[in-house]
Amino acid sequence: MAKKLDSKRALVLVVLIMGLLAGRVSAATFEEKIEVSENDPFSIDFTVEETGVIYAEVELEGAIEEIGLVLKSPTGEVKREVWEGMPLYLKYEVSKDDIAEGTEWEISVRSGLSGMGYGTLKITYPRDTTPPTIALSCSPENPTTDQQITFIATASDRSGIDRIEIFVNTETVEECFESKCTYIGGPYPAGTFVSYGANAYDGAGNRAWTDYKSVHIAEPMDIIPPTVIDNTPVGTDVPVRTEITITFSESMNMELTEYAFSMYDSGESRVPGNFYWKENMMIFKPHFDLDHDTEYIVNLEGGNWGAMDLAENIQVRSYNWGFRTSSPELLSPAAIISASATQIKEGEGISFNAEASSDRDGEIVSYYWDFGDGTTDTRINVEHVYSHSGHYTVALTVTDNDKLSDTDTEDISVTIPTLSVSISTNPVLSGESEEIIIQVFSDGDSIDGADVFLSFSIGSLHPTEGKTDEDGEFVSTYTAPPVSTTQQYTISAAVKKEGYEGGIVSVSDSIFVVQLLTTTPAPVVTPIPMPEETPTPAPTPPPSQPIVPIAIAAIAAVTVLIYILKKLPNENTDEEEEEEEEEEEEEEEEEEEEEEHYGSISASSDPDGAVVLLDGAYQGISAIAMDNIPIGPHIVLFAKFGYFKCEREAVVNVNQPTYVHCDLTEIPGLKLKLSAEPTKIPADGVSESQMAIWIEDNNDNKIPVPVDVTVELRTNRGMIERQVKILAGHASATATLTSSTDEGTATVEAKAEFLKGSTTVEFLRST
Repeated sequence: MAKKLDSKRALVLVVLIMGLLAGRVSAATFEEKIEVSENDPFSIDFTVEETGVIYAEVELEGAIEEIGLVLKSPTGEVKREVWEGMPLYLKYEVSKDDIAEGTEWEISVRSGLSGMGYGTLKITYPRDTTPPTIALSCSPENPTTDQQITFIATASDRSGIDRIEIFVNTETVEECFESKCTYIGGPYPAGTFVSYGANAYDGAGNRAWTDYKSVHIAEPMDIIPPTVIDNTPVGTDVPVRTEITITFSESMNMELTEYAFSMYDSGESRVPGNFYWKENMMIFKPHFDLDHDTEYIVNLEGGNWGAMDLAENIQVRSYNWGFRTSSPELLSPAAIISASATQIKEGEGISFNAEASSDRDGEIVSYYWDFGDGTTDTRINVEHVYSHSGHYTVALTVTDNDKLSDTDTEDISVTIPTLSVSISTNPVLSGESEEIIIQVFSDGDSIDGADVFLSFSIGSLHPTEGKTDEDGEFVSTYTAPPVSTTQQYTISAAVKKEGYEGGIVSVSDSIFVVQLLTTTPAPVVTPIPMPEETPTPAPTPPPSQPIVPIAIAAIAAVTVLIYILKKLPNENTDEEEEEEEEEEEEEEEEEEEEEEHYGSISASSDPDGAVVLLDGAYQGISAIAMDNIPIGPHIVLFAKFGYFKCEREAVVNVNQPTYVHCDLTEIPGLKLKLSAEPTKIPADGVSESQMAIWIEDNNDNKIPVPVDVTVELRTNRGMIERQVKILAGHASATATLTSSTDEGTATVEAKAEFLKGSTTVEFLRST
């Protein structure tokens, strides 16, 4: 028994919904859950309205050994597919002949067994995309103010007409749900234009539009000829860039009236131009500016070849007038400021020049600069230094030989430079000394002569104050106190320099004082990998007595001793040997017991190069293997750059290696940031965006790096340097992104050590 999606009504609903969803697309698709057996096949009807491909797919689960997928057109079966495996497909291309027979089609799924099969049937088929045919008319075609207008719209389509809409003067005035729609409107005021149009929608949702048409409303039985009631321009001093207007007493025949118009200069050359209308006003716009100080004549022909209104009344007499254009105007000069910078530091010089300034009808005879701080200058190119911070407006006034002037301005921001300071430390052994380096810089530049003041918690520093050198560095020596376990102490630096904002700038950092771990037996620390060092033998001190006599005497003494021992009686030899054997066995057992109390730890980090401490004692640099570690729990500390650290608990078992790993790829409190300027550039293959890359903390403060840091860059679109470096003592670096010729979003990704960041730049289509 064939199924109809519960009923024909359900089928229509499915097709209607798919049509609404598909809009103007060329195919409709629906999917149905089905059950199939030998006694209960499945079938469904659908409507094909266009040529194209019917595609069906069925996939079933169950005891189905023979499945058939059958497609029927209005003339009978046109395609059949049998089961060869799931899913089963059927494809048929609809021709014009198929549609000519009708549009009602059927797809069937059949099973050769009595067992039920469960699955899904999907169908895609052509749908109607052709808009309906629509016609629109109005009657009468030349209405007057005492007549109504009848608008009639008719439409046809093989899918049927759903509705027709009639518009008059852009408003919907009638809506009909059949193939013909009529609206009667009016009467309308004389001299106006009535616009009208219509939409038609077919049963498949396609729309047809007539475009707007218009009809002019005339006075009934108009026999009065038109006249000119106003015209411009008139008189003298008329601008050379002007429009000529003629206002009529009524609506005119535009084509004939424009034909009757002419304009000549004093040399009887006709002036070319274009026309446009505003109600009863005709406007003529010359193609070019008129000549200065010239007489022009405007003529509107009358009589048989004259202007005509819409009632076909002709202007009886010609109409003309003249005007004179103004004398040439003097042109003012153009002042243009070029500045070497708009944001500078206090005390920093800035260059201004006025060379781009110009005068089109003469020359510039004087320049006057006002720098906004009470100082002025009269040269073309000037240098200026602002001694105080603030915002200043620079004004340049230029004057030409006609005593006309122009002024240009530029805003300048002057700020007080700020200092940044960093401390570089390395682990120092207990009781030993190590240099620490203080670096002072401003905006990435080293600061020479900055005052440095050091303080510390434990240990000693020398010197504790001084000034930075030409590289912006101040070096002091830290002597560590004796410690039994590795300790972490704090060293603070305060810096200041006259002329820099913020007064004293302070920073603190940690320094590790390490004591190598000693246990019984002592742990063996094996760095992985580390180059082996060849021990240097201690020098042999020079002999204080002759060597040969001493050697002879020693040999003689040993010989006599051996002889005496051999001559002594061997008493209790067996007992002594037994005692010695027992002692050796006890020692071996003790050694075995001792060995059973130790294991090893293998410590690694990602990335390598972290300082490793075991129970507070310095061990070396990761990756590292530590042997002869007492069994039981231990704390392994990893530290990197002094920025962060992490702890791991390691439980050591007898004669077993314990593996400890710390992932340092996430640094708490530090971020790698990127910015782009501009963020939108043309996709032309040559435009550039400047990238800034820096490291900052959670308070958005830029952090200088203690050593050179390589930043790896990559982008999915365009080109950029593969690597840049943030130099030691600096917090940022720059790179250049060049656009590609394809538009889209370029994502620039950066990786520095184990920090990552990204930003985007839009490549826009070139206009």
